[in-house]
Amino acid sequence: MKTYISVLAVLLFMLVGCVDSPEPWKPDGKSLDATSPDVVGADGTEQLEVGDEEVGTEVLVEVEVGSPSCYEALECLMSKKEWQVGDEFPEGDCTDNMLQAQAIETDALLGCMSTECQPQYDAWRAAGPGAPELGILYGCLINSCAKAISVCVGGGGTGDCGDALWCLNDCAGPTDEACNLACLADTDDYQSGKTGDFLDCIFAECPFTSDFSYDCVYKAASTKCIGNCFEAAG
Repeated sequence: MKTYISVLAVLLFMLVGCVDSPEPWKPDGKSLDATSPDVVGADGTEQLEVGDEEVGTEVLVEVEVGSPSCYEALECLMSKKEWQVGDEFPEGDCTDNMLQAQAIETDALLGCMSTECQPQYDAWRAAGPGAPELGILYGCLINSCAKAISVCVGGGGTGDCGDALWCLNDCAGPTDEACNLACLADTDDYQSGKTGDFLDCIFAECPFTSDFSYDCVYKAASTKCIGNCFEAAG
């Protein structure tokens, strides 16, 4: 994403020290009716708090740790090539023990892929190993589903949106899959959403398949998209 280099050099330095940190974004959970664990024990196991009606005290119920992340589930699903556009949320080995938040992220990405990239997905699914169709599919996803990808891949690090964008500057371009995913993976839960919002805004204004030029990206970033990454302190 070399086009970003000069754009961000200006915009990020303008905003250093002028941002605050709002409350973290969390999935709204509307698509699923499960309850995800939010308590972690001293031994690293995730736990649920439930009421003990007989004695009126709280009891901690251990829940298995090691549930797949959204990206792990996606890799598994794509390696098996079993899920098809239009299918219900996949059940089986790839999503076993998946927590609600990760299931929502996975469902959102599969939904976006179904809506925006069905021809590319179907072509990739019918192709053999190592076929160029995978790169074409990823190009469609980053162009049309950047928010869903960013949230699915991110959340495991401590970086913010600005860190992710600076990292993306060193990638060969929007379709440099390995580099892009590594940059997105280093964001925390909240910042992965903000990074995705920024990228969605940029690609909506400047699709890299048609008008991913310096002038277009600079105008979009400075007038419409930068607020998705940074929030000025009040």
